[in-house]
Amino acid sequence: MRIWYLPLAQLDRKRILAQHHEVHMLWNLIVRDDRKWGEFTRVDAPYLASVHTRSMAAMKVAGYTGHVTPIKWINDDRGFLPDYATYARLNASRAMTDRIMEDRWHLVLRWGGTYLGARPLTEMAQWEQNQWEELVARYVRQKGCLHDGAREDLGKGWELCLLCKQYKRTKHPSAIWIPKDVPVA
Repeated sequence: MRIWYLPLAQLDRKRILAQHHEVHMLWNLIVRDDRKWGEFTRVDAPYLASVHTRSMAAMKVAGYTGHVTPIKWINDDRGFLPDYATYARLNASRAMTDRIMEDRWHLVLRWGGTYLGARPLTEMAQWEQNQWEELVARYVRQKGCLHDGAREDLGKGWELCLLCKQYKRTKHPSAIWIPKDVPVA
């Protein structure tokens, strides 16, 4: 599961919908079931609710209609942090600018070295355009994903690079990485 820290308008349609789905899963895990996930606990419910609200707004802009899955607040006497307090805590543990740059890098890897976000680069501030362009240039310089991050064993001799979401046969050291959207026999 993943919560993207950058503006949702910079995600593509697929990831906007996935963000919405994942915030529901996290809500149930953290708020309803009172479990911890990463840096989030039940007191962070308002932050998750604000992520849900922003996800719904981004879905509407992306053309999705008919949202019928509101989150259900659970009323009890345990206090919740306001969403800005959660943001401040996250920022204190690791600078939010670093999180945003990492998210952008992961998107460039997953988009094959291009920018595919819903909001055109030309509508962003110049400094944001520059950041995206530098990441694309980095992708070109290193000739794609280095597949040097976490990997998931998919079974039957396949593994998935969690940075770029490409997979390959593990039994063949010279095997090439295949985009996840390509069917494999």
